[in-house]
Amino acid sequence: MLTSHRTFRRMVTGRKAAWYMLTMVIAFAITVVGTRLYLDLTGYPQLGNSTFHFAHALWGGLLQAIAAILMLIYLNEWIFSLSAALAGIGIGLFIDEIGKFITKSNDYFFPLAAPIIYVAFILIVFAYLYIRRHRTEDIRATLYGILEDLEMLLDDNLDLKTHTSLIHRLEHMSGETQRPDLTAFANNLLQFLKSEQVNIKAPKATYWELLLDRLSQLEERWLPKALVHRLLILAFTALGAISLFKIYVLFSIVADQKALGNPFISNFLENNPMIKGVYSLNWYVVLLTIEGAIGIMYALAVISFITNRDQTAIKISSTALIISLTVSNTLAFYFNQFSVVLDSLLLSVVLLILVRYRARFAQIRLRPPVAFQPLETNIKRP
Repeated sequence: MLTSHRTFRRMVTGRKAAWYMLTMVIAFAITVVGTRLYLDLTGYPQLGNSTFHFAHALWGGLLQAIAAILMLIYLNEWIFSLSAALAGIGIGLFIDEIGKFITKSNDYFFPLAAPIIYVAFILIVFAYLYIRRHRTEDIRATLYGILEDLEMLLDDNLDLKTHTSLIHRLEHMSGETQRPDLTAFANNLLQFLKSEQVNIKAPKATYWELLLDRLSQLEERWLPKALVHRLLILAFTALGAISLFKIYVLFSIVADQKALGNPFISNFLENNPMIKGVYSLNWYVVLLTIEGAIGIMYALAVISFITNRDQTAIKISSTALIISLTVSNTLAFYFNQFSVVLDSLLLSVVLLILVRYRARFAQIRLRPPVAFQPLETNIKRP
């Protein structure tokens, strides 16, 4: 039976692709922030002499080339993790000098560079989230994942958890009829994995698993629902107050674009060197409008949290945080440059707390007090 070759050439997402993307994202962010901070603290030193200047974009390209070469040559899982980290560092070093590439004067400090770097980071984050949530599910993709996990068998590092998972997935494939050849292959693998010839290592938790387990214990102990609920109310109250203040600034600008009648507003605008004319002022008004709308959403989220409408509060606040991290911060990076990094980090922490709150508490109904719960006994009623 002939089958279209297009089916076989369709791309399949690796089981560990999300981990590799996350590694690259983290390496990218740390590299850009670390590079800017290092250069600022050291007075922007240059590697070279009167003739040569070895910009860090060159080192970034070198690291990306090394990452690609390693993945082309070797198949070990740790090589892909290393390559993901090297690629993230390389991208960070390269894109940090984007200002030199988009200007004739090779201006490293060109104001548009910061928003471009931030947008690149956000796009990579979106790619990571997409890969994490969307996975191809068919017999061919499942077998790709199984073959990935079988690398542990080749390295004599197959643990009981992975072995059980492999058997479960192979048993699930036994009834597939789309590809009889792959089904037969899966059955042979299943028979082998159930045999006594497979060497299974004793279960041993990795340092990462131990760390996650320890963090989970600390979270359960020190962050009960009531405390996290109050923290979210305080966080969104503070964020809302800051954002709503932008509405006051916005109305002052609209009423008088130079805001000469208000010394506070006048100083607020004059202290920002990026506001140089009507064009930049109009974009700043757009930024203030967006942040004012976000402030209103934060206020609604606080009201919803206070009235114990957690589902509504989570939807509103998460939407506000995503808009702030994507749209608002992109514009803010132009006017405030890399000082927005700390704001972005703070918003990301609040979003992480919100996600954990939803995962731990939002779907769980409150149980009645212990005193009102029926006692469980083994006594059978007559």
